[in-house]
Order: sequence, then structure tokens, then C-alpha cells
Amino acid sequence: MPVLPISYTYTSLYATPDNETHFRTVQVQLDPVENFALPAQPVGIGGSQVSSRAFFLAFPLKWGESDLQRGIWHPTPVRQFGTVLRGHIVTYASDGATLDMGPGDTCDPAPDGLLRPRRRYTAAVTNRTEAHS
Repeated sequence: MPVLPISYTYTSLYATPDNETHFRTVQVQLDPVENFALPAQPVGIGGSQVSSRAFFLAFPLKWGESDLQRGIWHPTPVRQFGTVLRGHIVTYASDGATLDMGPGDTCDPAPDGLLRPRRRYTAAVTNRTEAHS
């Protein structure tokens, strides 16, 4: 059996009882499964989640920047995982922390199902040079 990744790490946004949002790192164990897609080689699977649908979402450059400047925070409407395929996005927690995401990075902005309206976070799409200056 070939060597498989043993875990996957992503960032989760969570709220404390005072409704402030914070980031934490989540590590998911991936177990080898030999019969997932026979006759293909084994794969690593883990962190199973219930899902009713999946979709792709594209943000235009500078999306969210005006809301960020005006202090407008967004609750997420449903639980969702987001993985950046191309480009760059910065997500801001209400505690002042930022998550700088590029291709391959994954975030779960509402691990408790959804962020209630008083649990705040926002995001802005920027290009990488602006985010690191």
C-alpha cells in the first residue's frame, strides 16, 4: 500500500459565549481505505461531514473591502467549508485576528452550524501583494 497523508489541517472560525469570533486550527485524521474506488489505488478518508449540497463561489477582486472599512460584519447563513482554488482572500475575526488564505487553504467559518447574527466575522478579497504590504 502506498504511503498516504495521515491528516489534513484547516482553520475553523468559532465564537465564544461573548459572541466574539476567533480562529483555531483543526486537524482531521485520514485513514487509508483500500476499496473506495476499485480498482484504483487506496485513498485517505476522514472527517466525514453531512452535506445537502455543494457549489462553487467566485468573489470579484476587492469584494468585501468597503464593508470592512465601514465596520460591517457578516454572519454566515449556513455551515460551509471554503477552499481557495485561485486568488487570495483575507478573513477577519472580531477579536482582531486575520486569516490570510491562498490556493489550497480551507476554512470552516461556522463549525457550530451557523454564526448567529451577533457572532461577527467578515472577509475581503485582495491581491497577495496588498495583503502582505
